[in-house]
Amino acid sequence: MSGREVIRKGGESIMDAILLQYNGLVNRYQEKLAKLESCKAALKEKEAQFQRDASKLKEPAVSLENFKGSRATSFYTIRDVELYEEYEAIIQEQFTDNLEKLDTHIESLKESIQSTNQLISFRKEELQKESV
Repeated sequence: MSGREVIRKGGESIMDAILLQYNGLVNRYQEKLAKLESCKAALKEKEAQFQRDASKLKEPAVSLENFKGSRATSFYTIRDVELYEEYEAIIQEQFTDNLEKLDTHIESLKESIQSTNQLISFRKEELQKESV
């Protein structure tokens, strides 16, 4: 028996078992991919909601007519400057960073699925050649 021959064990070849493992791996990758894509869609929706709500931070508008007193300036500074800048930082930095990380993981999984599917095809071709 040569090293290229498929060894039979209980009616199922070792190669068949390997193909089953590869197919299981592809299924797990696809499940993870679906979860990540769902997470990305949810995060994009939250990002859009944050962007829509950013203007609400400055409501009601502060002016000399409707807001006076010793604390008016510090309130304006905290609400319209500091809080707004922090809110914008969340939108610009945190959402962007996390979406980029998700994209990286998604692309990595897609590549893993593709390479594992190619390996499955290669192994199936080998099986067909050996059975002839």
